[in-house]
Amino acid sequence: MDVERWSVAAGFVPPLWAILLVVVGATLATIEGIRSFRAPPSGTSRGLAAGLLAMRLLAIAAVVGIAFELTLRIEQVSPLGRRDAHDRRDREQAHREQARRKAARRP
Repeated sequence: MDVERWSVAAGFVPPLWAILLVVVGATLATIEGIRSFRAPPSGTSRGLAAGLLAMRLLAIAAVVGIAFELTLRIEQVSPLGRRDAHDRRDREQAHREQARRKAARRP
C-alpha cells in the first residue's frame, strides 16, 4: 500500500514589506469578519452570518495563497521506500512529449 504525504510549498517569497502588508491586511479582514459575525445587521439570520464569515475566511486564505504562490505537493511512498513525486513525473512526461514533437517536425 502506498503512503501519501501532502505538503504546502511556497513558490515565491515576497519581500518583507509585502509580507507585512499581506499579514496586516489578512488580520484586519479577519477581525472585521468576526466582528460582523458577532453583531450581524438586524434581520440577518445566524446561518447567513456564518456563511458570510466562511466566505470571507476562504477569500482571505485565497489571497494569502496567491501572494505566496502556494503549491500543494503530494508525494507517494511505496512499501519499498521509493519516493514518487508527481512533479517529477509531470516534468518527465512533458520532456517526452517535447522530444516527440521535435522528432515529428524533422523531415
